Order: sequence, then C-alpha cells, then structure tokens
Amino acid sequence: MKSNRVVVLAIAVIVVAGVFLNRLTAQSPTAPAAMRAAVCNVSELFQQYQQAKDLSADLTTQQQAVAEGADQRTGVIETMRKDLEELKEGSDAYETKSDELAKLILERDLWANTEKAKLMRRYRNLTEQTYTTIIEGIKQVAEQSGYQLVLSRDEIDIASKTEQELFAKMAQRKVLYSDPAIDITQAVVSYLNEQYQQKKL
Repeated sequence: MKSNRVVVLAIAVIVVAGVFLNRLTAQSPTAPAAMRAAVCNVSELFQQYQQAKDLSADLTTQQQAVAEGADQRTGVIETMRKDLEELKEGSDAYETKSDELAKLILERDLWANTEKAKLMRRYRNLTEQTYTTIIEGIKQVAEQSGYQLVLSRDEIDIASKTEQELFAKMAQRKVLYSDPAIDITQAVVSYLNEQYQQKKL
C-alpha cells in the first residue's frame, strides 16, 4: 500500500513539473531573427551612377568655358602689353596704357577666381545631393533584399612609401572580408540608373 502511494506521488510530481515547464516555455520570448548584413562600394556607385557621370561631364564643360574666357581676356592683355612696349616709358600715353593694363589683369584674375568659386560651390552642392540620392538607393535595395545593415566596402591600395602611410591605409579599411554574395553594389547601380532615367523622361 505504501509502495502504491509512493508511485502515485512520483507521477504527480512528474505531471506538475511537466506543466510548469510547458508554461515556462510558453512564456519565454522567441529568439530574435538573425540580422542580415550586406556591403556596398560607394566609390563604384559614384563611378557608375549616370547622374554622377553627367555631373562630372558638366563640370568639365564649364571648366573649359571658364578657361576659354580667361584665355580671351589674356589675349586682350597681351595685345595691350605689346602696344605698351611701343610707347615711350614715362610718357603720359605710357602711364595711361600701363594703368589700363593693370586694370585688365586685375579684372581677369577677379573674374576667373569668381567663376571658379561659383563652379566649385555648385559642384559641391550637386555632389552632396548625389550622395544623398545614393544613400537612399542603398536603403531601398537593402530593404527590398531583406538586409538590416549595409557596410561600406572600399578597395584600398595598401602599397605605401612609408610605414605611417601603410598603417593609415590599413586603419581606413572598414570591411576586412565579405562574401561576394552579399555585395549589393551592382544592384544599387541598376536601381539608381533606372530611377535617374525615369526622371529624365
């Protein structure tokens, strides 16, 4: 009789323990899903993004226009310098022409510096806008592909002339290794160029 009671008690303990474990398991939070990460080369994006290419071509065209304008002004200056050489140094005509020449040189330099500053300011603003668009493109592609984190992958040539330069380049590298399968650079290039072409239509 006593043996039966021990068996019943043992069974009851097992049942209670099982119920307790089931409740504990049900109350415990599920394990969070593993975070998926990707890499992207921003330098390559700037090189292959058509908007960035067009911006660079536009800058080159405007730089050439400024250079041509400076050359034209320089031509006028050189002509006046030759005319000055024909005049007698110290004469009223010489002094007048000399003042005109100095004024032209000053105006040319001021014009060239102003135009270059305007050009660089515009280029900087457009580059900032392009970078913002690139980051948004990375975000869109990452979300569509199920990535929660995107790291910058840079190709750094570690060939260096000094030890300090070598260590500096090594420190600049953000990603030491990444599987090519998680590189979304080309996917972002395709997305950005597609969006850019649609805006141009």
